[in-house]
Amino acid sequence: LFNKAARNGMRLRAYQKSTAEAILLLEANGWVYNARGGAYESGVRYKKIPAELMDERNRAYISADGSVQTYEKDGYYYMPLVVNLFVLQDTLLSETLTELVKSSGFKEAGMLVTVTEGSFAEAMDELYQKPLSGYYGGVPLQCAFDAYTSNYAAAPQDDSILWTVDPEEYELFSQNFFRDPADVLWLK
Repeated sequence: LFNKAARNGMRLRAYQKSTAEAILLLEANGWVYNARGGAYESGVRYKKIPAELMDERNRAYISADGSVQTYEKDGYYYMPLVVNLFVLQDTLLSETLTELVKSSGFKEAGMLVTVTEGSFAEAMDELYQKPLSGYYGGVPLQCAFDAYTSNYAAAPQDDSILWTVDPEEYELFSQNFFRDPADVLWLK
């Protein structure tokens, strides 16, 4: 459905890249600390978060390269502005995303983006945070993922297969379920 809309002339809003605007947005949202809890000047930005708002996964959050991590100080947690991106090996999308990360203003804005390449099985283990194929290490690490296909433009974009009306399967779907089968509209 989505790729048909794109072929039929759907236009997406184009945004201009602006590191200065990104910095203003980050500052407005509290990313104003350095690695010691002082005022941010350079490096990776941190955000001060009350302990009661942090769950164990956030308390243990660390960059994939191990260079920065969340830490506790005076009843608050300081969380680094880190995106750990997982991409599939040897795909055009992974190459494009990796180049985008390297060439953009993330670092200048105070954000660390790490890129980890791996197999589909490794990606699924990280995505579900379970050792489905024996790769998950027990601590969530990756927080962004590529599209898991070597030909994204040709991949079917029909999200209807992600929904269920079966109450027995509600726990298997993170948010995609209908409580009432009458709410489902099946297309031909």
